[in-house]
Amino acid sequence: MQDFLTAAGEKTGWRTTSVAGRLLAPGKGLEGSGAIGVEGVGTNNCKWLSPPVTVKSGSVYGFSAMVKADARGGSVTLGTPTMNLTKYLPKTHGKWVEEKMVVFTSDRGKTYPETFRLGEYRLNGTFLFDNARVHELKPVYAEKDGVSLGHGERIAGARYTFNTQLARPSRSHARPLYAVSGVAFNSDHFDAGSGSSFTYRHEVNGRKWRSASVTVSASGKKEARATVEVSADGRTWRKAAELENLSVAGVRVEIPADMLTGTQVFVRFTVAVKSWFRIHGYTFEGEIEGPEMHFAGSTRYLDAETGKEFERVDAPSFYTDGYGGVIDVRDAPFAAWTALSGWKVPKSH
Repeated sequence: MQDFLTAAGEKTGWRTTSVAGRLLAPGKGLEGSGAIGVEGVGTNNCKWLSPPVTVKSGSVYGFSAMVKADARGGSVTLGTPTMNLTKYLPKTHGKWVEEKMVVFTSDRGKTYPETFRLGEYRLNGTFLFDNARVHELKPVYAEKDGVSLGHGERIAGARYTFNTQLARPSRSHARPLYAVSGVAFNSDHFDAGSGSSFTYRHEVNGRKWRSASVTVSASGKKEARATVEVSADGRTWRKAAELENLSVAGVRVEIPADMLTGTQVFVRFTVAVKSWFRIHGYTFEGEIEGPEMHFAGSTRYLDAETGKEFERVDAPSFYTDGYGGVIDVRDAPFAAWTALSGWKVPKSH
């Protein structure tokens, strides 16, 4: 865990993206020391940028800060230049509240310097910031009968399903996420530009795949193109489909049986040169070998240094059968969509 903006007034190295909206607040921090902040009249877009922080590539971090708002409108922003969360934040009634974000770092070699930021979007009022911290996180996944699943993953009988759930507190990260390259995340979606890619690795504790398919929900220009590739080892790739005219409703790609040769499946989505997509969701479904089970995963994000829980993403409930049975996603699409969206649904199990 690294403290680089603390109540003790250690704010060395922070800078703003613009002078307009920049706010220094001596004596108004958490413990009476100085705080930094932003102010605006509804048209500003000012951000504070941290000193560089060395992070590990393809790893999970948490970024947190205390925020006090006195605003009539606008949103607080936090994250990194490529992993951003924008959250509407009205008055906090004079109290400091913690805002935090789970960040999955890019594929840029072993380590690289990352900049974290705090700011506002269309703020009408003021935000004060203090106690900004970067936490290296250790994801801990739910286990049952030797099977580990994170949030967004579930098994119903012999059918496995994963959905990205980008609007939930885990944001871009999930257990199957393997790598991102050139892809930006913004609050509840990925922005994937020319030549960028993201890769998911799907495995269920050594079980083989009988069948599998991928559905990508996206929006972009009509001429935009992308490629879906599949690999059994993450090194040798085969093209499964060329995609165009992607839609928010989703485009489904069946993975040929001869590509399912082992216990893991890597799926890479690559955007063509001069193309751009906004990715709203990614879903992987498949039939697995082994004994049938009913299990929905969850994730606890623990501070790697202290062991304290930074964030928790529980499994949304799919159990709506009054007789105790599990309703499959295909039999109850509305209930499943509600749960995958992060909405709370009644539990009856």
